[in-house]
Amino acid sequence: MTDLHILTFLTATDKKHLLQNLKTKKKDFRLELIIFVAILFIAPFLTNSTGQKPLIESMGYGMAFLFFGLIFLIPLSFSYFRKVHKAVLGCQTDFKRIIVTQVIDKKENPLFHKEDYCLKLADLYVKKLYFPKRQFDQFKIEDTVRVELSENGKQVIKITQATETLIEHILKKEIVLPDNLKKSYSSVFFGKEAGNKISFKPIYS
Repeated sequence: MTDLHILTFLTATDKKHLLQNLKTKKKDFRLELIIFVAILFIAPFLTNSTGQKPLIESMGYGMAFLFFGLIFLIPLSFSYFRKVHKAVLGCQTDFKRIIVTQVIDKKENPLFHKEDYCLKLADLYVKKLYFPKRQFDQFKIEDTVRVELSENGKQVIKITQATETLIEHILKKEIVLPDNLKKSYSSVFFGKEAGNKISFKPIYS
């Protein structure tokens, strides 16, 4: 099967979904940040093995704090760009990409995504998608699926089984899009989004 791609406009429901996705990702990351900060302040006082003095006494609190801070910064930065940054990018567009492709594999415990499962697709544009484990039985290997992604950030809006009727309907769609598919959007990390920042103004006239 040849993979199908088509660009079309986001609906109001799609935009609401992307914004809710951003709020959820920020909430999860804020919790991670609080946990990392708590560990960071406690870590210099921890004893590495029985009978050994706390690390703070051998290298000083400031040096130990910096040492653990650099160590914790790596996974924290990775988590931010994997979750929040991509969700912000998903709000920087008025368009979505509809892809019809095939499921080629599934993995229940992917690396760095232990709370999810991985759905591997034949399409090279998206390749892998991650979903909660409770949805593991929703799609099977060799299923043909219809995936809706934000054109910027590749955030999943919807994924469903693709029937022949649905594929024919997609093929009939024709839409003229502007050259610039990205729009300005900035996110407030703490607190509520400002009203003018959550509005989805079109980038076309």
